[in-house]
Amino acid sequence: DTDHDATKSSGQNYTFQDLYTQQSFAVPLQFPTHDAWYSRVTKTIFYLSIRQRRLTRACPPFSQGPLYLLESLVECDLSGRTVWELPFEEVGCHRPLNIRKADVLKETNSREPWHLNGIAY
Repeated sequence: DTDHDATKSSGQNYTFQDLYTQQSFAVPLQFPTHDAWYSRVTKTIFYLSIRQRRLTRACPPFSQGPLYLLESLVECDLSGRTVWELPFEEVGCHRPLNIRKADVLKETNSREPWHLNGIAY
């Protein structure tokens, strides 16, 4: 977990360690993350980003207009440049979510429709 401001791009360096070589290196991830993983095969970082943005598709009961705190799965190279990104709503919103918008928006993070903490890579 990080305490970055999810409403802004951070570019903050994250330190990773290759468990085989014990080498540490810093990567400037564009956005705050709950979970990040280094691939020795591709020499890239996969991470679960969270940032303020609009939905890429309708996800009832949430609309595309307002800004929400939303997660995406991101792969970036070791310079921090995004290779690809998959917004959560592209795979998680194929039918209306079984939640009440009013209940979610009463939470402390009132603009965060869901909260993902990890991904199995």
